[in-house]
Amino acid sequence: MATTFRTATFNLRSDCITDIKNRWRARREIVAQTIERMGVSVVGVQEMLPFMRDDVMAMLNSWRIVGEGRSRRFMNEHSDILVRETDAAVEGCGTFWLSRRPDRAWSRHPLALFPRICTSAEIKLADGKRIRVYNTHLDCISSHARKLGAEVILRYIERAQEEKPLPFIIMGDFNAKPSSTLIGALRGGTFDARVKVRDAAHEYFQRKGLPESGTYHYFKGRAQDSPIDYIFVSEEFTVESAYIERSSYGGRYPSDHFPLVAELSV
Repeated sequence: MATTFRTATFNLRSDCITDIKNRWRARREIVAQTIERMGVSVVGVQEMLPFMRDDVMAMLNSWRIVGEGRSRRFMNEHSDILVRETDAAVEGCGTFWLSRRPDRAWSRHPLALFPRICTSAEIKLADGKRIRVYNTHLDCISSHARKLGAEVILRYIERAQEEKPLPFIIMGDFNAKPSSTLIGALRGGTFDARVKVRDAAHEYFQRKGLPESGTYHYFKGRAQDSPIDYIFVSEEFTVESAYIERSSYGGRYPSDHFPLVAELSV
């Protein structure tokens, strides 16, 4: 029997002084409310600073959070994976760097603005089925760094699949629109990798005849035409539904990105 669960990718927006009324302290409670109200079992977050992580852990005490920060220096952002412990359990986890030496902590691509990372977790669902989840935040400046980052992730998945094949999910802020070479290659399976992925939201929206919609809105509630946040899945998954969570709270938004949610069966 298939197991159905919800997952989401959610860029939390780092605590930036220029955001003024949208600083983290003004948003932290509604971030937690948003995560709870989506009814998800697994969430990949981006731009989570250590003190933001502490706040989220305190507010979501029925969740487990796994992942390491990308650097020991300023702006030590995490791309963590959150798992609701009543729905699933973390069987193993790790963080690797999107560089030519992925196992070297704090390493980065020469053209990347910051070190970039991917968090991985093996997760046991309530019925005992196991999946792997990969959560990342690709570079915001260099298309070359984004391409290398995707290649590193796919190679990492290849090795994991050789040792122990499992259904897998790749999610995150890819900082690339659907018209980009990167997303085209991922959707078209043209990367030089043995593992292939499907764009869950794109697949569902096409099936339902719905337009593709943006996920970045800079706290205004009016998103760009195209998404930059994605949930890619392996062939074992059925995409039951997908949507962009656009809720606001008294006119305030939890982040400058809308979360992307997918309901999956495996």
